Amino acid sequence: MPAAGPLASVLPPVTAPGWATFMTGTLPATHGVFDFFDPCSPDLDKPRLVTRSDVRASEFWDYLSQSGARSAILNVPRAHPQSLFEGLQLPGLMGPGEGQDATPSGALEALAPELGPYRLYTSSP
Repeated sequence: MPAAGPLASVLPPVTAPGWATFMTGTLPATHGVFDFFDPCSPDLDKPRLVTRSDVRASEFWDYLSQSGARSAILNVPRAHPQSLFEGLQLPGLMGPGEGQDATPSGALEALAPELGPYRLYTSSP
């Protein structure tokens, strides 16, 4: 039977802490991500983008890996650098290399015959 109800966001209600909350199941006060940029960047004119390394909690795929399960993490923003887990990861938005640093090495080439080239961003013809 379908269910419906109001959906609340995290505070602050922006996507950077929202993605970290999704990945960890914890709130910003625990995982430490409050914005897309590091508020303690030494050069405030060129702030550093927050990465997965700034998240102070384990992602749910880490727990799956510890229990012997494999995961496929596809196009999740700010999930770079990759954590060490069992499975496939194609970096998402704000990750370097347009997915060229997929884990495991060679994953893009193995998927290309079935899925075509990996495109992180769409482009106009």
